[in-house]
Amino acid sequence: MNTSRAQILRGIAGNGPGRPRRLVLRAEQRRMAALLGAPEISLPVSPPRPATGRPIWLRAIEADQISFMKRVIDLLETHRVAGDFNRLAIFAAPKVLQRLRSAMPRRLRALVVAEIAENVVDLSYLAMRLRVAARLRERGISEDQGS
Repeated sequence: MNTSRAQILRGIAGNGPGRPRRLVLRAEQRRMAALLGAPEISLPVSPPRPATGRPIWLRAIEADQISFMKRVIDLLETHRVAGDFNRLAIFAAPKVLQRLRSAMPRRLRALVVAEIAENVVDLSYLAMRLRVAARLRERGISEDQGS
């Protein structure tokens, strides 16, 4: 996972039945899109800075990133409650991993068996699958231990 894309893979280690399944999520970036469509952005001058000193576009990007992260967590929590998985390995860019971990509900966080500070979302599907499986095997995590 990174700040704008996430992929949820199941059945990665290669020992489970059937083909691994994948769900791809992309951030909607609504705030940034709305900001870019605002007339004041079209002008050749910079928009005024808010009292915090951070430009409004930076705040829009951060708000979109937080919104996307919450969307991913909500999806994972919904599937946890439904009993769709009993273990979770998270691969994410280092900053995203830290934010994700702190925002996860306690019961979801309890299912995390690995946290790997590596952004694999931009790899091809096959390369990602192989990298994830290899990293999990390096940590002694196999498909036979559950889904």
